[in-house]
Amino acid sequence: MDSMEFNKYLFADSNLLELESEQQLKIRRAYADIHPTRAEYDYELGKLYSVGIDVASYAIDIAEIKELQKRSRERLQQRLMVYKESLKVLTKEEVILINLYKSKVGVVDHAALRKAFYKLIGEVERITSTKKEEEDQRLQVELNLKASSVRQQLETYSTEIKLQKKQYLIKGSFVYMTDEEYHEHVKNEDRKQLECMEFLGRKVKVGSFAVYD
Repeated sequence: MDSMEFNKYLFADSNLLELESEQQLKIRRAYADIHPTRAEYDYELGKLYSVGIDVASYAIDIAEIKELQKRSRERLQQRLMVYKESLKVLTKEEVILINLYKSKVGVVDHAALRKAFYKLIGEVERITSTKKEEEDQRLQVELNLKASSVRQQLETYSTEIKLQKKQYLIKGSFVYMTDEEYHEHVKNEDRKQLECMEFLGRKVKVGSFAVYD
């Protein structure tokens, strides 16, 4: 983990506060821009304009902004949680050194600070790696459950189809078919018989195979 990535965890608390402040300001400004159609006068050009906004479209934009803000907050909150958990591997003195560094007050014992940083970085890497493995396992379990559910649904559907089938005597043999399949078979046989009879130049009554001269 490089220093830039580690700083995202180290300063997650201050970054989260800054983000929340910026997001609140952005949402307030977005709502302030909502207004009904109104007239505005351009003094330089000497023209009167009708100005308005599509409220429905603007509401969708605000909803999208809130969703993006929510994702950003969740990422920072996860980093902050990892950072706080990582602090448990440090001594009280090392935690004080880290806090002094973050507050920019100044640190005298730089060697001790480097040692604390190394321990903290190692723990952050361990926790993030563990959480990633847990998330991968969770996603795999969800995929397996969905696949199992689909297989079960297909088996149930196949069983239901089989239960709907009956025995029909087709050309001297018993064949399992649903009513729809049997009617389709009869229709196809009628068509074949009709084509055969028409070929012979005879008139045919479809469905009974009766032949009239």
